[in-house]
Amino acid sequence: MKYFVIYLACAAFSFVILSACGANAVDQASSDPSGGDSMDIMSNLYQQKAAEYKALCLQAYNLAQQNVSDSIKAKRKMGLPLAVITDLDETALDNSAYEVWLYKHHMTYDSASWRHWCDSAIADTVPGSLSFFNWANDRHIAIFYVSNRDTAVLQKTMQNMSHLGFPQIDADHFYFETGHLSSKEPRRDTIEKKYNVVALLGDNLIDLDAAFDKASTATRNDEVYRLREKWGRRYIVFPNAVYGDWENALYHDFEKIHQTPYPTLQQRDSIRLSNLHGY
Repeated sequence: MKYFVIYLACAAFSFVILSACGANAVDQASSDPSGGDSMDIMSNLYQQKAAEYKALCLQAYNLAQQNVSDSIKAKRKMGLPLAVITDLDETALDNSAYEVWLYKHHMTYDSASWRHWCDSAIADTVPGSLSFFNWANDRHIAIFYVSNRDTAVLQKTMQNMSHLGFPQIDADHFYFETGHLSSKEPRRDTIEKKYNVVALLGDNLIDLDAAFDKASTATRNDEVYRLREKWGRRYIVFPNAVYGDWENALYHDFEKIHQTPYPTLQQRDSIRLSNLHGY
């Protein structure tokens, strides 16, 4: 509780300073140099150190395994060969070391540093991922790795995953982003023409259903309830408090008003604070 109070006090102070700069404070912040994102510290500590994080990942993979097991028993009724579709980052691969590197070097995400990280091929595994995918492979379940990593890092990603011990590491089982089309729906549709996909795994809801593609925060929350029957069954969600479309959705209105692709770190801090509800 002590750390939470300190965090709120710091956040409130930042908000007062930004407000005091006048109506153009948000625009002026874009010229300020960005440092590391201090709000990521607790999220990364949670991912790297919390037993609760590991328990949630293992729980998710247990649910996936139960769902696949049930589907194997009913296979004769379904016709097509069985498959699972999984995201990579923060679902199968743990990139928290990259996020910590950014903070320690007073940086935030950019494509060059991300490319360097991917080319380094040193991502770790998300808890439970190796055992689940090898379990599925032993039962002749097709595994498709559908990621919004760029195809330029495909070979290094495959090298990384092969070294870690993931199965089915060949180009036919990887569907990376092409042509700057971030929606995964076309790739999922391609796979489902030949396979009965019995589970989709991801830390970001766009990994699972097109209803969340570029959706607002309100729409995302509405869709979660509309699809309530799929959670923990066909759709398996993994924890990720560091980044994702849940955060990007907070900035949609700002981006429309200011005609900018992404707010600066100081602007993001202000927007984050404005989205909090207290008493």
